[in-house]
Amino acid sequence: MTQNNSTGLDQTLARMLVVAQIVSILAIPIVLALVGFWVQQSLQDQQIKRDYVNLAVSLLLPKKEGEQEPPRELRKWAAELLSNSSPVKLTDDQLIAIERGGLRLKPGDLLFFNVSGKRHEGIYLGDDDFIRSIRAGDESNPLHKPSK
Repeated sequence: MTQNNSTGLDQTLARMLVVAQIVSILAIPIVLALVGFWVQQSLQDQQIKRDYVNLAVSLLLPKKEGEQEPPRELRKWAAELLSNSSPVKLTDDQLIAIERGGLRLKPGDLLFFNVSGKRHEGIYLGDDDFIRSIRAGDESNPLHKPSK
């Protein structure tokens, strides 16, 4: 009787092992695909937010001779976006000053902003270009791309 119970238990365990193996074979690729999709979406969201910050900065920078100033509504949007992306929120007076006068960056000015909860720091180089600190090293980025 004990041997029959042992054999039955062994068969049940063997079946459970086969079922567990089948489930794991099916589940692992699905889980990896879902995690990969989530990571890719997160990276795309960060890139989009970074692009919006760059666009906002380019709208607020002083225009070169012959370039047209953006409308006040766009400048207001850009100032609010920068305030919302900054770890230190701008006061109403600062927002109004930025809307009216734009950013008067000088080479060597420090830039601080948040994108998707991650803090970014940089140094303005002049000519609408800055160096941004990243984990792997430093990277130079244009603040805006000239229109063709």
